[in-house]
Amino acid sequence: MKMMYATTIRYPSLLANRKQILAMSRAFIGELGDQFVLAGIRLDFSDSAESILPQNTFELGEASLPVLAWRVVQAVKKQGITDVYCREKRLLTLVHALCCVFLPGKVNFFYEIHAFPVAWTLDAAYERYLSLFRLRRVFVTAHLQERYEKVYHIAKGTSGKVLPDAVDLKVFGKNLLMSDCRARIGIAESDWVIGYVGRLKTLGMDKGVGLLLRALQQWGKKKPVRLLVVGGSPEEITEYSAMATSLGVKDVVDFVPSVAQSELPTYLQACDMLAMPFPESEHFNYYMSPLKLFEYMASRRPIIATNLPSIREILTTETNAILVPPEDESAFLRAMECLMNDQGFAEQIAERAYQDVQAYTWEKRVHAIIHDEKAF
Repeated sequence: MKMMYATTIRYPSLLANRKQILAMSRAFIGELGDQFVLAGIRLDFSDSAESILPQNTFELGEASLPVLAWRVVQAVKKQGITDVYCREKRLLTLVHALCCVFLPGKVNFFYEIHAFPVAWTLDAAYERYLSLFRLRRVFVTAHLQERYEKVYHIAKGTSGKVLPDAVDLKVFGKNLLMSDCRARIGIAESDWVIGYVGRLKTLGMDKGVGLLLRALQQWGKKKPVRLLVVGGSPEEITEYSAMATSLGVKDVVDFVPSVAQSELPTYLQACDMLAMPFPESEHFNYYMSPLKLFEYMASRRPIIATNLPSIREILTTETNAILVPPEDESAFLRAMECLMNDQGFAEQIAERAYQDVQAYTWEKRVHAIIHDEKAF
């Protein structure tokens, strides 16, 4: 097997999907060595600790999507690529069609699916085309696979394999002292800290930071609590800072711009608990597999998350997290108070989450993709 991961990414970037692609690429290199190539529009790792060696990269350059697809096919032929991996339906459709014409029967295709397209759109047409072929599909949630099979009339459980996202335990699995973490980032040891890491919006939708701010307003004069928010674009930070000011909680909220992955464990383990208060929507309910979920689990801190179908595929309430109804500040506050008042329970669910996340590493995910032929 010689594999190319075909993408249209530009790097450096702090977007979560770019981080996911790089994590997968490093795991593929661990399995395939120099028989793996990451292709992207621009791949500059000169100032990054997350670098991939030049022999494992191929720059496509700036061009229209059809030209990029043609360059991928040319590289596939020239480099003797046998397998193409892709998570972008538009790029994959064009590459697949070109290979059917110019390299018939010579290339296998892996398609990683993260969302379901809106009906009667261009993306829906691309998805319909891809559904006609026996690709090796990787779904990030079971609900996504079920929807795919129902819409495209594929026998149950035969469309591919469900593999949620994962975590790098070499980075996030380190057991750091909370006091050391707080000293490094300037948080008082006496504070009780709620942590949130990642972008503040997805597809224009709030990811729950607004709920955290409203919950802080309702908390009132009980035990002092701080909210630590790490990530988000400058525009998002400005918007939510203004919201914190309007709610009268600005003094107990710290907004930190995106930091390097190597620094995230320090921020996560400086917290007493970690929050994933996703609102209810089709995307959040059924199609997401957030990186922060697995990074939180590896951090040995108790998690409060929204009780959504996609979250329940990984977390079980009062076993490895506390799950609360979506957009319910009162329920979130009750869960928070529970963790505050029962340290033994908080440690128990945090430790169980850490044990459970051992099954979700990039290395295990890639190994299943490459070696589990029966699943495809």
